[in-house]
Amino acid sequence: MCSSDLESLPSSIGSLPLLHTLHLDQNQLWAIPPSVFSIESLASVDLHQNFIEELPDDSSVYKRLSKMISLDVRFNALSALPTAIGHLKALKKLYASHNRLASVPSSLGQLQNLLELELNDNELKTLPKEVSQCAKLTILDLSENQLTTLPKSLGRLRPLMQLKVGGNNIDKLDDNLFAELPELLYLNVFNRSEEHTSELQSLE
Repeated sequence: MCSSDLESLPSSIGSLPLLHTLHLDQNQLWAIPPSVFSIESLASVDLHQNFIEELPDDSSVYKRLSKMISLDVRFNALSALPTAIGHLKALKKLYASHNRLASVPSSLGQLQNLLELELNDNELKTLPKEVSQCAKLTILDLSENQLTTLPKSLGRLRPLMQLKVGGNNIDKLDDNLFAELPELLYLNVFNRSEEHTSELQSLE
């Protein structure tokens, strides 16, 4: 149901007990029926390019989604991510770029299987240090926000292969930030006033 003009969904969509993948991207949706999040078989949900302003923030809802591995909410109007999102224990990919996020919940650190996290093109001023608890993270995109600093603990993300922090207001990086990132292949740290991009190739 992508690339349509849907403005709403029938609540009966929650009556699809075997639904695995749900594409609702590029529509005119302002809200998602709670019944969508009651489909326990869901593994992938794509909601990008709509007008969604909020997601449910009910722990019991996310605990049921034990098979969810991918959630795409890019290009919406979200001002926050739900704290309860930390209960998506199987989640591997979270794409939330191009929204209005001024902060993200520390509960992201509970996503122990997360591999890719895209938070670029938002209004983030800080990043919770708990993100460094996502021990399997390989891609982290924080570019085009309003960050002035990065948590020192990001240096613990040893599997990290791509780190993008360009387009922020960061004027200094911790001396030891990159000391324990042996897998890093791509580093983007340009800023708005003086573009500077570094690409690091691992030495084998």
